[in-house]
Amino acid sequence: MNEENRNYKLQLISKYRTILMGISILMITFCHLDIARRYNGLPGIKLGSLLHLFTVGVDIFMFLSGFGLWYSLSNNNDAKTFLKKRIIKLLPKYIVIAGITYFLYDLIIAKHGFLKFVQDYTFLSWVLYGSTRYWFVAGILIFYIFFPLIFKVISNDAVKDRYKMFVFLIVFLAIVFFFDTHFERYRDFRIAIERLPVFILGALCAKYSDKTISRLHLGIMTAIGLIFTAVQMLSDPFQSWVSHTPYMYYLSRGLFAVSLMIVFILILEKLSGDTLSILQGGFTLLGTATYEIYLFHQSYMILLNFPPYLPGYILAAVIMPVFSGIILKSITKISKLEM
Repeated sequence: MNEENRNYKLQLISKYRTILMGISILMITFCHLDIARRYNGLPGIKLGSLLHLFTVGVDIFMFLSGFGLWYSLSNNNDAKTFLKKRIIKLLPKYIVIAGITYFLYDLIIAKHGFLKFVQDYTFLSWVLYGSTRYWFVAGILIFYIFFPLIFKVISNDAVKDRYKMFVFLIVFLAIVFFFDTHFERYRDFRIAIERLPVFILGALCAKYSDKTISRLHLGIMTAIGLIFTAVQMLSDPFQSWVSHTPYMYYLSRGLFAVSLMIVFILILEKLSGDTLSILQGGFTLLGTATYEIYLFHQSYMILLNFPPYLPGYILAAVIMPVFSGIILKSITKISKLEM
């Protein structure tokens, strides 16, 4: 931070990126309690509604993914190599973990049959029935595929970036509105599609990571995101309006994600000594295994039939995925070193 100008550099996002990813994956593991209860035919509870706010961890992760991909493609501007690395990073672990999960669940536990196994495994269930299990794998893979084009568009004339983003948002919102009002099935895909702007915003912040932003502007952005979210929590009519207005829900998620990242970074900047070291160590460990933890989170929830009560949920959705994900990531690292 420049104390004289009271500014913060956007490079702080890079400094704390892995820690922020660790925070986001921990939030994601906690956020599905209400879904687990509804899956089992039980009414929602206040704790479940509160934890559902943690879905913003996905938006934080999308932002940080766009941020990291900008650096990745900037360092090696080869789209084929870029895509190859991303696909190798995503698909093999999904193929193994989801393959075992759906084999056990569809063919042995629930006895849904081979056709349902294929549909679940290949994401056809998302298209046919709106099933969003493991949706993030397919969603982020599509974002990866289009990222070289996104990179090309925003890496050119910096002066025109604000105009490009304005035009993009207008066109994007118009498309979202059209599909939302004309195709009922579109709403099954909002969970991925409408997080594209926060993903692109992450890439733009990486592009301008050498720039600074004033404390006043940070305060305004933080206030907007937090107040918007607080009003949703306190006002049922406003919450209903946000949820049923095309793109407003995920716009609010994106605003909330930016606000939380600002708060987290400012807190981390103020910490020092042992406290910072402990937090850095713990959340960095989680942050390096986010994808593995996510895969195991989905896997255990499916196999254990979405435990709807808090003790079982914490075990299946949080503790087991965290330990399994960290172990798998450690094994992967050791294997690469040996090779």
